[in-house]
Amino acid sequence: MVKQSRLLLALGAGAGGLAAASAAGLIPLALAHADDEIGDAGSLTSLTLVKAGPEVPYTPLGVDGYVGFQPFFTEWQQDQPINVEVDGSTVGSYDVFESDYATPLTDESLYDFGAATSGGTDPAGLAGATVTDFAYDPSFNAATEQLPPPDVTAALHDIHVVFGDGVEDNVLTTASGTLYSVDDPGVGSADWFAAPGSTEPSLLFSGLADTAAALAAVENLSSLLPPDVWYPGI
Repeated sequence: MVKQSRLLLALGAGAGGLAAASAAGLIPLALAHADDEIGDAGSLTSLTLVKAGPEVPYTPLGVDGYVGFQPFFTEWQQDQPINVEVDGSTVGSYDVFESDYATPLTDESLYDFGAATSGGTDPAGLAGATVTDFAYDPSFNAATEQLPPPDVTAALHDIHVVFGDGVEDNVLTTASGTLYSVDDPGVGSADWFAAPGSTEPSLLFSGLADTAAALAAVENLSSLLPPDVWYPGI
């Protein structure tokens, strides 16, 4: 099995590229994770998540933390140490338990963040969080043992984060556009929609005190995705 680099949705794709893909009912996926402003609805921090050491396979699942029958399905599970960097300096770390499950039609990665392993500090507010990255009908899978091309597409892409305090952020993208949502239990919720190619989401509803901060956080939700050698593809 050839390892793959993380592929995630390019929410900031240009209008031309996204419009062309939308005409075919597909949305583009792009390489890499970025150093963006991210966090929950009440905290914005410019940071990047980077690998802090080798992955440790979860061998109870199977040899090398793997079980599957290609090209029908595969599942990988592993522990992965993650550092939080701000302007190139490490400010904290987490141990993340990663599960990747894929079929020819779906690809889903779950990242369960444990307690911060950086002397008690929780720099990204991710202690106890679960991050889910899901793609439906991706145009690439690893059954061919090849690295993914740069123009991978999918019919649907969803990033969902449940923070340790119960706050939920979600970004759902299809060929029709992108829906952003924030739900803070006991406080309020908000929803925005951006048409294909738009960089200015329109507010649909908000019961939050600081709608601008919530939007800034959820727009950059992809920055909470750890580096992943198995996403997307089987």
